[in-house]
Amino acid sequence: MRRSIHFLLLLVLTCRIAVAKTPSDHGSEPLQLNVRVFNYAPGCSGQARKEAQAIASRIFYRAGIEVRWVDCSLSGDGTLTFQECTAPLQTTTIILRLVPTSPATRAHFGRDTLGIAAQAETGTDASASVFHDRVKQLAAAWLVSLPLVLGHAMAHEIGHLLLGAGSHSPGGLMREHWKRQDLTRAAEGNLLFNGREAGRIRTEVRKRRVAAEKYANSLVVR
Repeated sequence: MRRSIHFLLLLVLTCRIAVAKTPSDHGSEPLQLNVRVFNYAPGCSGQARKEAQAIASRIFYRAGIEVRWVDCSLSGDGTLTFQECTAPLQTTTIILRLVPTSPATRAHFGRDTLGIAAQAETGTDASASVFHDRVKQLAAAWLVSLPLVLGHAMAHEIGHLLLGAGSHSPGGLMREHWKRQDLTRAAEGNLLFNGREAGRIRTEVRKRRVAAEKYANSLVVR
């Protein structure tokens, strides 16, 4: 099942990113989630991607999750930067792709969609995709930084993979149609998962970690 973000309002907004100064207040150490980032988007600079990842990391940290990003960009000779990118996918690892739009994308998801999330199907791993060129266009139209829009879009789509079907909400980061006040909150660092969503995400990541540990233990030679 696929989920998408639609942005209906062009907003002229000058903003700065507010950095969270306090850790999540969930009474325990953050749970770790690995995200492999495959960059297939022309013109997506490493610096912008790192800034966007930092924004998404802050959002997840506020929900009690520590994200470990793995750069799976291709090197100059066409090989992957890290061998980890080709390793079998574990339950604690999510795939995120930065891709350009295409005629097929526009036909299936319309012209306002910034990203999609596809749950696992037979023979296909779950993955999220963000359309970099569309993010760039909207950031330019709103006069906001590209990493601001990209980081929140990345967090939104990863959120869909962790929350499952029907995970759009009436407000906050997981709102289907972001409005003026949402972009203002994003600029202030306050467009986040709500409390219920954060709890569900922690439960899901914890469940995935237990499954990964059981699988690892099953491989131990006795």
